[in-house]
Amino acid sequence: MAESRTTINRDTEAAPDDAAESAPESSGGSGGAQSVRPPGSVDAEAAATIDQLMSTAGVGEEGERRSRERTPFTGKVALVLIADGKIQPPALYKAVNISPGGLCLQSRGMVHTDQAGAVQMRKSDGQVVTVGVIIRHCRYVADGIHHIGIQFAGMPPKLYPSHFETSPGHSVLDQS
Repeated sequence: MAESRTTINRDTEAAPDDAAESAPESSGGSGGAQSVRPPGSVDAEAAATIDQLMSTAGVGEEGERRSRERTPFTGKVALVLIADGKIQPPALYKAVNISPGGLCLQSRGMVHTDQAGAVQMRKSDGQVVTVGVIIRHCRYVADGIHHIGIQFAGMPPKLYPSHFETSPGHSVLDQS
């Protein structure tokens, strides 16, 4: 069964996609689509925020990144960055929270700020979405853990959902 994928570009409407520097979270095993969380759970609330984000115009506007309410979100998020003009391999991270303007991810290493890229995550209906991002900050928390502040932005040119695939049709998110 083909999985529905959507690419979000804040300058255009969401459309189905035709293409089926830190130490990332380790991933092992294979898995299918992530199950939908029960209503009232933290991840269900975060999934609802993702759904709302996908239908909200103007996400990622400058000047509002800290004024928006954050929702705890502990799901996995795949991140692809562009470093020195080269598209880096996808990496899995554990999310900390989400807001209409961006995400906070947990990392075992540092990520340089002002890098463009994209994240891929699952909506509550299981649909995979790809959203352009910019790294806004990376802060040491404790015990080797960093929090990466990511602002939603337009998709960088030449970066496509297929950059998140480990094999044709299989997202790195399937490796959770």
